[in-house]
Amino acid sequence: MENFETIEALDTSSTNVIMNIIERFRDALNDAVVQAIENQRDNFATGWPPRIPPLDPFYIEEYFFESTELEGFASFEIMLNDSYVRGLQQYKVEKVDIRPLTMSALIQLSFEKLEMEGIHSTRATMFQGIFPVTITGNDVYNMTFNNVYISAFVKFGFNNGSLNMQMFVVDFSVGSVITNFSGFGMLTGLFNTLASASFPAILLLQKVELNLRIYEEFIPAVNEILNQITILDLIAVIYDFLKDEGLRRIRDAIFGLMCN
Repeated sequence: MENFETIEALDTSSTNVIMNIIERFRDALNDAVVQAIENQRDNFATGWPPRIPPLDPFYIEEYFFESTELEGFASFEIMLNDSYVRGLQQYKVEKVDIRPLTMSALIQLSFEKLEMEGIHSTRATMFQGIFPVTITGNDVYNMTFNNVYISAFVKFGFNNGSLNMQMFVVDFSVGSVITNFSGFGMLTGLFNTLASASFPAILLLQKVELNLRIYEEFIPAVNEILNQITILDLIAVIYDFLKDEGLRRIRDAIFGLMCN
């Protein structure tokens, strides 16, 4: 926080002026945020101090899905319990577009693959030839999601002077899914063949539910981190990022506004 120790307050007017100045240098800011995201990679596995647990693997206590609209199934009902999603640390930052005036951002990430494993309880009616066959299974499972692309719109604000994530809306696509569900006896292979073909459609049908889960589980975890960042901390970080000689004027302008 060099040069900021004597700053005791930053009013809304000054904040807005600073954000307008920064808007003119979005490319540099975007690059800085990409680097900041990259710098968080190790923390996904180790957690964040003082008490934020690791997000890779990400634990899901339970997840329920049912449908009568999946290809190959007359009906499909599944409960996933004690599941772990692995591979979140291995993201690639595809695009970052920071919008200072609205304190929002568009972030696009890709994953070569994500893996999910846990326990399942499944009841499904599938077709073997022209005949419907109802099967049930309770056993372990694992799934591999290949070529996952995630686009997230994020909206920030301030809560009691601290940075706060207010919105995190996700859109995504999955190239393919490989399923390995146990517990169906001789029909296990047929079930997994149909399930592998159907799970991309299942994910698309569950976008609303997945966004609700993100709102309930992911945003609170992230805000545990963000709520430790004040307005002054945020401006100090932005100021520190703008180190190129070509951006000296904007750095001086920001510092001048904050000291006046």
